[in-house]
Amino acid sequence: MVISTEINRRIWDDDNGVYIEIRPDQDGLGTIEIHTPDEKSKKWFGDFRFSVTKEVAKHLGEALISASKEIE
Repeated sequence: MVISTEINRRIWDDDNGVYIEIRPDQDGLGTIEIHTPDEKSKKWFGDFRFSVTKEVAKHLGEALISASKEIE
């Protein structure tokens, strides 16, 4: 028997009940998938799904933090 555990993360806009989900890719490629999972979230944020490697995800996170500091 093969058993695995998966952790999905969600970034919620609690006021509007929408979120972006970050999870391991569903194809088992060892990448990280970032997407809008439901119709309400797709309407709010846009309909997107993309996968990145672990290294790209680290740089993407750093770039997002840096850009957010520039507009504060």
